[in-house]
Amino acid sequence: MGNHEEFPRELTTQERDLLLWLLPADRPGYLDYRKLIGAWQVVGRGRRGEGNYILAAPGERPDNESPLPQLFALGVVEAREGSVSISFRERLGNQLEFEIVKLQGEGVPGQLEEKRRWTYSTWLPSQPCPACGGSVREVSMITAAGRRILLAICAHDKRLWVYGEASGGQPSYSGDKFLQ
Repeated sequence: MGNHEEFPRELTTQERDLLLWLLPADRPGYLDYRKLIGAWQVVGRGRRGEGNYILAAPGERPDNESPLPQLFALGVVEAREGSVSISFRERLGNQLEFEIVKLQGEGVPGQLEEKRRWTYSTWLPSQPCPACGGSVREVSMITAAGRRILLAICAHDKRLWVYGEASGGQPSYSGDKFLQ
């Protein structure tokens, strides 16, 4: 993507494919986000630089002033051309922020010769860490609202993620409402 992009624009095929992969259709907690990906447009760049964009309803202006929303989903495509990180943030009003960036070097190639891809979005309890294949410590918690969540901790990869039992992956609550 160049610095002279015109907005609004539709998602590229590569962006759409990577975002839909990151938010699997078989996990109920991601379904609303998948619908928005199909309905909204890229309305501008986010505040984090190259590869960071704001997806919103037509006519919306990007909000780069509010606090950055929590990370919602993360995955990596490991390819011959280098690894590409795909991240998606929680909804903030009528916009979503995503980032697709090459972990080393410049720009994401249009075609990737993939070696492997992984995401925390498809992880299930008792499975190894999607990133490194190592063991995961699972800590079960009950929120004040009676929802069961699981904190998944990979010491080797130094990652912590949350598995929401009711949503089949991501917790269906966020921010200050997370533990209610």
